Amino acid sequence: MLKKDIRKAYRDKREQLDKLRLPMLEDMILENFKRLELPKLHMIHRYMPAQGMHEPDPGPLCEWLSFHNPGMTQVLPRVDMLSNEMSGIIINGRTELVMNKWGIPEPSEGNEADPESIDLVLIPLLAFDLSGHRVGYGKGFYDRFLRNCRPDCIKAGLSFFGPVESIDDLNVFDRKMDLCITPERVYEFQ
Repeated sequence: MLKKDIRKAYRDKREQLDKLRLPMLEDMILENFKRLELPKLHMIHRYMPAQGMHEPDPGPLCEWLSFHNPGMTQVLPRVDMLSNEMSGIIINGRTELVMNKWGIPEPSEGNEADPESIDLVLIPLLAFDLSGHRVGYGKGFYDRFLRNCRPDCIKAGLSFFGPVESIDDLNVFDRKMDLCITPERVYEFQ
């Protein structure tokens, strides 16, 4: 399938999700996430769910990770509209979040994290394929950001749905995930 067709199909699928069922699906993602054998994590890059997009919320996963990795630093994305680049901003309990033009909360200010210091990136997506490629929202922010992370940085997607067979219009800029966590299982990619 082509990315544009996958985007439309999976936006429609998300719209059809029963809002009462979303917390249960997120709990199932958390339970599968807990089964992962992750190394000690010092810094993770997470996202905040976009308003009205029915995205899996990584908040409970991050709480669990913080408990099991005392002193772990969390980083949130902030997009620079002029350069079309995304940076990771170190957050704490006092970090003020503002809504960007896509309805995504992001830090209004803060220190930028060195992408080389990030151990795990939790990635939003619309869909993914059996090879670990993802379909995002089409702006390429995560693909550009991930190229600056260490090769051993774990790239993990969160999805309410299983994979499509393949994405037919990949390009050289697309970055593969290492794994994707769904309510049914964890998909690991080589």
